[in-house]
Amino acid sequence: MEEQIRQQCQNEFHSQLKAVQQMGEQQKGQLEEVVGNMEKELAVQKKVSADLEEQLNVALTGQQESQRRVEQLERGGGDDVDPAGGRGGTPGE
Repeated sequence: MEEQIRQQCQNEFHSQLKAVQQMGEQQKGQLEEVVGNMEKELAVQKKVSADLEEQLNVALTGQQESQRRVEQLERGGGDDVDPAGGRGGTPGE
């Protein structure tokens, strides 16, 4: 009788252990899928960030160039080309 009870307990233990292991495997698979999706999303975000940084650099460069031209015009200078189509210098050259 004692052997029979021991065997039943052992069978029940192994059955529950197997169920827990299966749940663990299932959760592991789900977590691996989540991690994969997160890695893909991170790659997309890095690409978007790099694109935005490039756009910002282009805009900043353009803004700096515009500021330089404004300052040059405020000092009375031009862009080395006068409205009459000649190249800088003094009139009559």
